Amino acid sequence: PDANRAVRRRAALNGDAFTTVADRYRALKRRRGVLDFDDLLVELLGHLQRDPTFADIVRWRFRHLFVDEAQDLNPLQHAVLEQIRGGRADVCLVGDHRQAIYGWNGADPAVLMEVEQQLPGVTVVALTGNYRCSPQIVRAGAAALSGATIADDTESRRADGRAIRILTMADEHAEATEVGNIARALAERHGTRHVAVLARTNDQLVALGRALERLGVPTVRAVGASPLERGIAEAARCTTREQLAAWVDGVWADGSVDAIRSRIAEEADRFLASGEPGGFRSWLDARQPFDDLEPDDDEGAVALLTFHAAKGREWRAVVVTGVEEGLVPHGAAVSAAQRAEESRLLYVALTRAEDELVITGADTRGGQTTGPSPWIDAVRSTIDDSPVVSPPTRLHAPRPPDPLAPLREWRMSVARNAGVSELAICSDATLKSLISDPPADLDELARRLSIGHAAAERLAPRLFIAMGSGDHASVVETPRASSR
Repeated sequence: PDANRAVRRRAALNGDAFTTVADRYRALKRRRGVLDFDDLLVELLGHLQRDPTFADIVRWRFRHLFVDEAQDLNPLQHAVLEQIRGGRADVCLVGDHRQAIYGWNGADPAVLMEVEQQLPGVTVVALTGNYRCSPQIVRAGAAALSGATIADDTESRRADGRAIRILTMADEHAEATEVGNIARALAERHGTRHVAVLARTNDQLVALGRALERLGVPTVRAVGASPLERGIAEAARCTTREQLAAWVDGVWADGSVDAIRSRIAEEADRFLASGEPGGFRSWLDARQPFDDLEPDDDEGAVALLTFHAAKGREWRAVVVTGVEEGLVPHGAAVSAAQRAEESRLLYVALTRAEDELVITGADTRGGQTTGPSPWIDAVRSTIDDSPVVSPPTRLHAPRPPDPLAPLREWRMSVARNAGVSELAICSDATLKSLISDPPADLDELARRLSIGHAAAERLAPRLFIAMGSGDHASVVETPRASSR
């Protein structure tokens, strides 16, 4: 409580209530015999400080240190780093102080901003070229940093893009409706998966999501993990083999066709049948059985995220909403340091856009009159009234034909007839290998598809037509070079 008062942070719980929760949490961890992430850091730091032999072993094992996202180091993490470093000069820090937005976790960007004082003699390499954002977006992001008194000399290495738009609606309901219309238009121009709507708080996203839903625009909030990663996480939540077996049975009994979950269930079944010790994740880490799967991160939906959740991601078009006093900066940011972080947070949100950026706000929110964000005028001053430049030609470039399309159609037909998932027939990696290195005969085809000779003979005619090899008899009777 004293620390909260010292930094003027408004806690969700009063001091006594927080102390009660913290004490019960610690007791629960002791009872279960578990550690959380902060405990791991605290315990490691303590052992490094108390045990010189252990510290020497750790420093010998980790002789070269590379720290990514160094602007996000909090004092505890920094202390662990310094103990492992042990005064040696062999360390490389990579980071961007303009994206220091985790003050709630104790992160202190001074580690990066004052690196020459922290590490005397360090070589600083400044990267001032932006290859992602158009010049218009780079200038807008730099202007947003005015609240943090950061002079940003970054320059875009891209051609001019569309002019930034700043729109103000009567209230949050009108804003949500207009954002829905804007997002739908952007999705038609750039593709649904290349559009994001960002807001300062999760509460804003609820109304925005409803507006998009009414317009028939698909949205996704669980961005950051692919369907494969979510499926693996679902299976890994099973803490016993019995639970995992029940999960596998549930997937196979499910009437819906989900090729990814079915593939994970098949691998989980192999793990269970093997009887090997350890967990399912360890099994996957050792074998990497899903390397052939193409990443598919919610390709058909507009992303709905908070400013914080959007960090590290990028889209061709972004709508940044609620840029008004009380939200940007947030009303809870009362100290100069907190408001500076809010300014950096706006910078992060604006620079998630590659080609097109729209900024919105409302005159009233929750029945209360609001004013524009104190940083919006600086952003507005960067807008050029010159004619809109056409978007990059790559947005209009035709997609090259998919060489696997005929083979995927063949696989889908075989799977449908057999009543199994497509991936139970073969993976995309196998299809690619059939094109790059055609089988010499039916025996080789049977081996590569893990089927019998009779099945290979039955499947070969349509398969080799899909491969563009013509009559499969040539594969049986002629050398490999001729079959190509």
